[in-house]
Amino acid sequence: MKTILTWLWQPRGGWREGAGYTPQIVAGVDYMLKRAIPDVRHVCIADEVFRPELDSLGIESFPLWDIHGKDRLSSHGFDCYMRLGLWGAPGAALAEKLGDDIAQWTDIDVMIRPTAGAAFTFAWRELPEVFWIPRNMDLDTRVTFGENQNTWLGVNGSLCRLRLGSRPAWWKAIKSDKWRAETEAFICGSDQAAITRLALESRKWEWRQPNKKIFELPKFGPEIQAHGMWSTDWQVAYFPYDLDTDYTKPWLSANAFLRREFRVLTGQATEAEIRATTHPGLRRFMGKKV
Repeated sequence: MKTILTWLWQPRGGWREGAGYTPQIVAGVDYMLKRAIPDVRHVCIADEVFRPELDSLGIESFPLWDIHGKDRLSSHGFDCYMRLGLWGAPGAALAEKLGDDIAQWTDIDVMIRPTAGAAFTFAWRELPEVFWIPRNMDLDTRVTFGENQNTWLGVNGSLCRLRLGSRPAWWKAIKSDKWRAETEAFICGSDQAAITRLALESRKWEWRQPNKKIFELPKFGPEIQAHGMWSTDWQVAYFPYDLDTDYTKPWLSANAFLRREFRVLTGQATEAEIRATTHPGLRRFMGKKV
């Protein structure tokens, strides 16, 4: 059994207010996961307000924890820091419930093809900690995040495999306002900045400047891509930079083909949408004749 975790929390200001994250979107991801990974156990870590609807949709959930008692509006992107809890006590509690301490989280702004299972869950037991680094060896240092400029892009927080409860010091680290501010001043993001620093620092590697050592971390392969950045030859596509969606999400994109592709892959398309698609492969995914 392979445990895949998703996240669903209430937006509390900022761009996520209009992003449309709902239990129905989680249900679409559930559909894609169960089709691609036969032995998957999908658990959505969710704010309490969403758990009754998730339950009605047949999706297992686990209660979201707070971030050391801090307000999620206290910093740009601060809510994402909750992910670090999986390395600490919240993750240990989840492992106890699951009866297994290896899990992998995925964002829900994702498209997963039916053939993605091998790329998504490769070396599951052999590599219990795997990071996603969606770029080549050219590390960009011209990124603005919140009030921080000229930060560098490290690992991406859309996808990560880990051993639950295995690094409590990582969860403790983000409790410090000074530590978080220092980290975000050098690396782009909130949770992904923290994960980048901690992963490099734990190996005694430099983290304040772009460091190609990051590519030596255990990482997912090129079949997992940022949509629109490399090619159409992907198995799993995320939308961290929203290049194809005008800074929204695939279900809200002005690109009609992308909206339709998302609906087909998540099992939410109508018969008319399936027949209308211009991509023969998408009809095959749904078991229709080309």
